[in-house]
Formats: sequence, C-alpha cells, structure tokens
Amino acid sequence: TGGPDTADVYELTLDPDDPSRYLYDGEWRQLESRTVEVSVAGEAAPREATFWYSHHGPIVARQGDKAWAAALAYQEEIGYLESKYWFMVAEDYEGAAAALDVRQIMPQNVMIADTGGNIYYQRTGR
Repeated sequence: TGGPDTADVYELTLDPDDPSRYLYDGEWRQLESRTVEVSVAGEAAPREATFWYSHHGPIVARQGDKAWAAALAYQEEIGYLESKYWFMVAEDYEGAAAALDVRQIMPQNVMIADTGGNIYYQRTGR
C-alpha cells in the first residue's frame, strides 16, 4: 500500500512494412529481440519464445500496428527477485525483515506478523 508510481506503459506505432521497427520522435527505431527456450511442464521438448524490447522496455502486447512497452523503475535491479523470493519463503518476521533490508523491493508499506506474535512494519525501497 502507499507505493509511488514506478511503472509506465508506452504505446508504440509499428512500421507497417517492418513490424520490428517503431516510430520515436519522427524516426524509425529497431526493436531488439531475444529468443529463448522455455521448458513447459508435460512437454518433452522445450518451446522457443521470442521477446521484443524497445528503448522504453519490453513489449508486453501487440495489436495491428500498435505495440505497448512497459517501463519499470526497478527492472534493472537484479536483487529485486532474490529479495522477493527470500521474503516469500521467510518462516518468521526476522527472515522477512532481512529480505527487505536488501532494499531492492520498490517502495511500499509492508506489515508482517508471524505465529510467534511478532509484528513488524517497514517502509521498503530506497
């Protein structure tokens, strides 16, 4: 609760002749792509998935000649997911508080209570 605005979505106009390009300030820019193999439960072979990126961030949706790119203030913070993981698997407030102390989670009001009767509050972020 009480977090700041840390994300934006940009609508991009794609080149009708080459949908791997988008218009920015009157000029066409090239989208970057990355193809990865993704293992899917119950399937013997991995699937290939291609992800596209603009200078704003990853493309999260496409429709016709439009694409939408997400920009997140914390998308380059490599400790964010690790901190969230340790927070989620913490067995008590001390473990959760230690995960928050990494200061990689975006600013939020976080309240924690555990089965030992401990209550903890922290305003996360930097």
